[in-house]
Amino acid sequence: MRRAGTWTVPAESRWLSLFGDVVLDLREARVTGPEMRIEAGTVFGDVDLIVPEGVEVEARSRTVFGDTEQEAGEPAPRHAPRIVLSGGSVFGDVRVRTERLRARPPQLAS
Repeated sequence: MRRAGTWTVPAESRWLSLFGDVVLDLREARVTGPEMRIEAGTVFGDVDLIVPEGVEVEARSRTVFGDTEQEAGEPAPRHAPRIVLSGGSVFGDVRVRTERLRARPPQLAS
């Protein structure tokens, strides 16, 4: 299950997968409020949350036979969006990271 590009993130959402990854890319997403609660869980897969710089993430996720890696989402400036990530993975990892958007090639007019 993957969600990326321009999309609206509701204040509360739930993402579940069995035998697959949950990838939520929030770099181009529109947020609906100052705090979002995301529950993302999987069995035999990974949870990957990609956030833009300047966003605070509180990872409450748990793993069984996996690791939790938080490389982004540290305390952010005042009034920055805040994400509370819950859920987790069984036989997989939970990762919170940031990544620069690649420049998209120009589109040719048809």
